[in-house]
Amino acid sequence: MRAIPARSSLSSEGKLRSSIEADMRAHGLADCVIVLGQRNDVPLLLQACDMFVFPSHSEGFGIALLEAMAAEKPVVAFALPPFMEFVEPSCGRLVVPLADEEAFVEAVLELLRDPERMMKMGQNGRRIVENRFNIRERAEKLMAVYRGMVKPKRARPKRLSSS
Repeated sequence: MRAIPARSSLSSEGKLRSSIEADMRAHGLADCVIVLGQRNDVPLLLQACDMFVFPSHSEGFGIALLEAMAAEKPVVAFALPPFMEFVEPSCGRLVVPLADEEAFVEAVLELLRDPERMMKMGQNGRRIVENRFNIRERAEKLMAVYRGMVKPKRARPKRLSSS
């Protein structure tokens, strides 16, 4: 059994930061969770972590999850509709119902206890991103749509003038 890491980090910025920090102090977590704030070095942060935990209650697409999956990190998130399109059980855990924080925490702990499963999930997540979100392939498909919409004009035959 793997020990639960003593340190975690939260990379975020916003109007709730001071409230989050106060909650962490109130629950005795100030010494084991680091609030990093807004960061521009996300690839380095992803390299340093074991798992990507995304407790958002709303999300438009989920690019952060895709970035984590591309970095071979298993993911844990609430089962938001955009995530259902690409997060499969083979690469992460989607927790339902949305506001079930207890189930969310248990999903994180369950994965942390199984490092081999986490590694496999990370590898599977990377494959999903490579297969479904390949930029070159997406661009080619988009160009095919555009080409289908724009039909080349046919050259009109020139009229011979009678003079």
